[in-house]
Amino acid sequence: MSSDPNREKLLSLIECVFPTTPVPAEDRLLAIDGDEAREDTRLFIGRKWSELDADFVHQNGWALSWFTAEAFCYYLPAFLKAMITTPNFSNYYFVSTYSYLEPAESHTLTAFRKKRIEALTELQRDFLIAWLEWMIDKSSTEPIYQKDLVNARNVLIEGSWKNW
Repeated sequence: MSSDPNREKLLSLIECVFPTTPVPAEDRLLAIDGDEAREDTRLFIGRKWSELDADFVHQNGWALSWFTAEAFCYYLPAFLKAMITTPNFSNYYFVSTYSYLEPAESHTLTAFRKKRIEALTELQRDFLIAWLEWMIDKSSTEPIYQKDLVNARNVLIEGSWKNW
């Protein structure tokens, strides 16, 4: 297996860019209340993102949909790290990670996505751009995803999310 210096760089940077504390309190985890949302996110309660391995993320990928902006920003690195360590373009959370960086058909959903991007620090958005660029390179055999990844990256680079 050949070494990928960009992969290793992303893995080392993620720990620096995304703090592991404070963990969002249980009452600050869900943006939408409901049985499905509570079930999908219950295993995240009180856990540091850095403790969540790729298998956990793969099994609990739907949680990303329900998180508040605070919880999304906090747990996002676990999802990014899982994609760096085990890239799988068919995972729901992979598609939802970059799709959350584009406007939606619904004004309410677009506002929700904008709030999540606004909650990221500039350094975290820069990391997300680097991750997207790495994923664009990795997706060369999956052209169906490349266009969407490029669009998501451009939203962050151009700052067009500020105008949503």
